[in-house]
Amino acid sequence: MTRPPGALGSDAGFSLVETMWALLVFSIITLGTVPLLLGSLRGATLSRSYTVGKSVAQEAIERLRDLPYYISYSSQDSKVDVLDLYFPGLTGGYDAATKTFTTTCTPATSASAPCPKALAAGYTVAFEAQFVNPTTATPETYNAVAPAAGYVWSSAVTDAPPSQLLKVSVLVQWTQSGTTKSYRVDGIVGDRAFGLRTKLRGTAEVGYGIQALTSYVVGSAQKDLTVIGGASRSETQAGLSSSADQSVEAGSISVNATTPAALLGAVSEHHAPPDAAPAGVTKAAQTFVDTAATPTGRGFINTTTTVAAGSQPPLGVAVAGEQPLAQGPFSYSTAVAPGNPEELLWVSNTVTSPPNSLLRLPTTAVNAPTTSVRLMSVLPLGTPATTLSGSSTTSTTAADVVSSARTDIGRILVLPTTFIATTYHASRPLLVLDNFTADVSCNARGVPSGAWSATLSYWRDATQDNARNGAYVTVSLGVPQPAGQDTLAAIKAQNGGKGPLIYDGNNAAADVFLFEVGTSNGYLTDWSSLSAVAVRDTANNRETSALIDGAIRMTTIPLDNTVGDSTLGISIGNVGCGAVDYR
Repeated sequence: MTRPPGALGSDAGFSLVETMWALLVFSIITLGTVPLLLGSLRGATLSRSYTVGKSVAQEAIERLRDLPYYISYSSQDSKVDVLDLYFPGLTGGYDAATKTFTTTCTPATSASAPCPKALAAGYTVAFEAQFVNPTTATPETYNAVAPAAGYVWSSAVTDAPPSQLLKVSVLVQWTQSGTTKSYRVDGIVGDRAFGLRTKLRGTAEVGYGIQALTSYVVGSAQKDLTVIGGASRSETQAGLSSSADQSVEAGSISVNATTPAALLGAVSEHHAPPDAAPAGVTKAAQTFVDTAATPTGRGFINTTTTVAAGSQPPLGVAVAGEQPLAQGPFSYSTAVAPGNPEELLWVSNTVTSPPNSLLRLPTTAVNAPTTSVRLMSVLPLGTPATTLSGSSTTSTTAADVVSSARTDIGRILVLPTTFIATTYHASRPLLVLDNFTADVSCNARGVPSGAWSATLSYWRDATQDNARNGAYVTVSLGVPQPAGQDTLAAIKAQNGGKGPLIYDGNNAAADVFLFEVGTSNGYLTDWSSLSAVAVRDTANNRETSALIDGAIRMTTIPLDNTVGDSTLGISIGNVGCGAVDYR
């Protein structure tokens, strides 16, 4: 059988020349795509490295933010907070020039506490930490703060942070294709107190032992004078981050902005730790003197932060475990100058013009070798002497938080006169308050309480016979007292709201009563006292509070004929406390 013509051609293959041409075309096409493939591979590798670097940085800063900001070494002697790990001291990674501590982590050191775990090969992480305080700029900026000398995480005395904010920068670096790559995350971390992080909170405060306000004129300028005798505030919180804060200002004299800065008595502020009672700061007696020729001074304080004998606690703060303590007393010593040696605090506002002549206030001091009239003075009283003192305390145990505040004043003299007998003092005061005391107590799992007491003596002329034959009348003030009783209100209600007769003049127009009403002359416009202590107890929330918001208050008429605002406002005894159990 024979093949058809052309059948042999179907069995023929490519010739060598055809094969070579095909390979050439294929090679040209392939060589054109290889760079694209290689670039794609390099891009994927670089992208993957950035993904790893970014993940490492984000994980690192989130881990840092999840730690408590600060727990004192005295309550936890191991590295447990942000500062222990990332700002442990002033050696090693600390740069004094930038106030920055740098912690560097590599795969070889990933087992170290500050470092990310299982850090990928070729990657390093640097934590740059810096204490900062915010500025008032807009947008907000921050200034670096250097820790105190000796700052170190492993000390119960010197591990306290210099600020409540830490600026942290996490820098991740690696090498890719011979080039160093990096990714950075910046943030601000600080102390957070929300949710159950705070389990117990306590506050106690002496807002003031005594406060006096008045105004006067020097030249053409009116000046407002404020004199405060004693203030103290204690605050504690217990939880994952426990703290204790204490501030004490034993006395201050201040005027409006046209005069020098406020004069302060002993002032002390503390934050726990240290876990010890710090030394107090003491200032000597101070007199506010303005540019007027007379009087020589308008306010005077004499204070110390020494602990008074008796029940006052030492000044200090502490945190042990989750049990913080803050306590701060203030007390006055006997004055040495100016004026009467026993005066602890006094206030004056009378200027060159005489006061209301009907009130018969002296134009010069009757009890001291100066020209200043002591409109109000505080003196010691008793043996041992009660001067002017106070304290606030709050402490926490595993079961409860307890807070208390107290202030005591020996003797307060108000409005000297030229006609009253010298039974109490050479200044012949219209009003005398003796042995004032106010105290409150709170605990989260109990009933809050508060009480105050004092003895008031006021001058009264019992017979309106145009002859001066008065005497002091003494009454007791305070709470608790019989329901509905208000001793000061009852005294004011005498003589149709004019109160008792003080000066029995030669005729009715010359009579002066305790209160000025209508055309009748008087010394005061009002006075009042608290007949109850404001207490709050929410048993379900375990929250209690107590407040004595000025146990006694009184306001005089203008004491200078030329100054309408020259009234003397006196408030005595402002103390409060609070205790909360959030568990």
